[in-house]
Amino acid sequence: MSLSLNDLNKIILKFENNDRLHLVKYAFKKSIEKINEDNDLFHNKKLILTLNLCQYLKDKYKAEFIDFILDTKILNMRALILDFVDTDYKGYQKYFYKPERWMRKLIKDIKETFMLAIENSELKFTDKINDYKYLNIEKIEKTVNFEDSDTLDEIFNEYGEFNKVYQQEDLKLSLIIFNNKLVREFEKIFLGTEEFGRAGNQLVLNFICYSEYMKLTNKDFQEFISKIYQNINQSNRIDLNELNEAYKEYKSN
Repeated sequence: MSLSLNDLNKIILKFENNDRLHLVKYAFKKSIEKINEDNDLFHNKKLILTLNLCQYLKDKYKAEFIDFILDTKILNMRALILDFVDTDYKGYQKYFYKPERWMRKLIKDIKETFMLAIENSELKFTDKINDYKYLNIEKIEKTVNFEDSDTLDEIFNEYGEFNKVYQQEDLKLSLIIFNNKLVREFEKIFLGTEEFGRAGNQLVLNFICYSEYMKLTNKDFQEFISKIYQNINQSNRIDLNELNEAYKEYKSN
């Protein structure tokens, strides 16, 4: 959509009751179609459109809507990983000293999509964002079919004057939901029936890097990293402290 949220509001607010609801539903339908276009990656502009649409939603539906929209971004991330991973983690690797290229590309993509800055080798929001009530959300119950505009009447808030820009709290919520979804996708991609060989330590180092960059989500990554580490054949495991030190040395250079 080429209209800004503010321009769209000016049009919508000229109408009342069912006519206004019809316009909001139409805007939602067309925006979702735009976001989900197969030939276009989920980039920063699509995220901003998503956050703008959140301003039409009742608070209790925001997390579910963002979770639904970010399915597209997770597919993008999965494709990036599968395209660039070139290590057989069931095999042998002698040295471990830095995260692999695919992880560095993934972090760069997240930075650009979610409008983040890198300070002291960690991602930071470009603007200060207060703690959000959905901070610890892990699994989101799906109650709404957002692609069926005929069933959406109850999800919208009262149509008054909206902010001219998206709410920063919704940006933080989107990153928290994205991170939770991506960690689950990591498990689907890398954890199977076979144990990792010595090269599995490289995968652990990659995720130590990811967890350090994503500290701003306040997620405890210990359980996830432990799952990856425990999937390495016991005789091939390098002490976790060594891997953490390897990352710290890389980070300091």
